[in-house]
Amino acid sequence: MQTSSHQAIGSPLCDPGGDAIHRSIKVIAPVLAAVFLVLVGVYWTDSAHWFLRYTGADAESGTWYGFWSGFGGSIPDFLILGSIITVYRHHNCHVRGCLRLGKPVEGTPYVACPTHHPAHEGSRRSVSEEVIRLAHVAHLDREAQAREHPPAVTTGPAAGT
Repeated sequence: MQTSSHQAIGSPLCDPGGDAIHRSIKVIAPVLAAVFLVLVGVYWTDSAHWFLRYTGADAESGTWYGFWSGFGGSIPDFLILGSIITVYRHHNCHVRGCLRLGKPVEGTPYVACPTHHPAHEGSRRSVSEEVIRLAHVAHLDREAQAREHPPAVTTGPAAGT
């Protein structure tokens, strides 16, 4: 029995080169952040005006008016775009590479489009005229049967007896 928290060599979850990559990312990311902060500090006088102008915070007509008329006015647009993407991703077919919208596959957590859904018959979303006609005939038969054999109405005991 292994006492190490790492996966055994040869295991499909084991990635021998993964530790080196993670170590290099842990070293490179802080170095890049430090270089960025130094550059911002050195060139702040040149970039501050651009940044304040772009965000609308240079207080031409007031700080918040400039913000909401500039950069802040775009926030709802990003929220709407993000919600549209989220809804699309939620209803997207779960088969890798398929971009169609789908419906849930019963008994599974997956969503599948008509092409990949196991219960879908045919290659088109629409139904044939024959299927619609048969469904209508079945509905008429159910109505006729309900008229011939109405459900029994039961009454409870009379009040006060």
